Amino acid sequence: MNQLSFSLTLKQNPYNGEPDSEYEIWGQIILKLNHNPSKTIEIVNHQWDIIEVYEWFQKSKDLLPADPFPFRFENEKCIAECRDVLYEKDDFKDLNEEIEYYDHIENYFSNHHFKLKGTDTPMLFIGLKNNTGEISWFETEKNRYTYFSFNMDYFIESTKNEFTALLSKWQNSPEGKKPKVSERIKEIENTYGCYL
Repeated sequence: MNQLSFSLTLKQNPYNGEPDSEYEIWGQIILKLNHNPSKTIEIVNHQWDIIEVYEWFQKSKDLLPADPFPFRFENEKCIAECRDVLYEKDDFKDLNEEIEYYDHIENYFSNHHFKLKGTDTPMLFIGLKNNTGEISWFETEKNRYTYFSFNMDYFIESTKNEFTALLSKWQNSPEGKKPKVSERIKEIENTYGCYL
């Protein structure tokens, strides 16, 4: 089974003088899929604020392994393609049906996407489909959907371990003295429940 995992590395923030830098842990964010023992696919490789990924993980960690994809299609499609097809519907009997429909799909997809805000990284959809993890996205330059299945339990556990190691390194570095980052981390953990 494919293994999806993050690799997070602390880096010097190139925007250190800017006000927002006081709230950031800057680093290299790699999301990769071990496709087989000899092939690794890098889905995301970008320097950005790692706290964004931490917040996403805290919000999503309990939903991803427990919330199966709720929509059925005659022809098997990946989650990203299903989303686009679902948003194309326009034949509603009335406004209430339309509101209920879009609330239902928005509720699912808002909790199952990953994107580094403000970057050109792809909009990824991650969920549990047919009892296994799936990551999918639309590749604009190739005009096609790409998707892979993966071991969801491994992804959750490895991400937890990656953040434990990274935050320990950060706390023991000169950067670890930033009180506003610590406050931001505590706020995230209080909102979504401490996991690490």
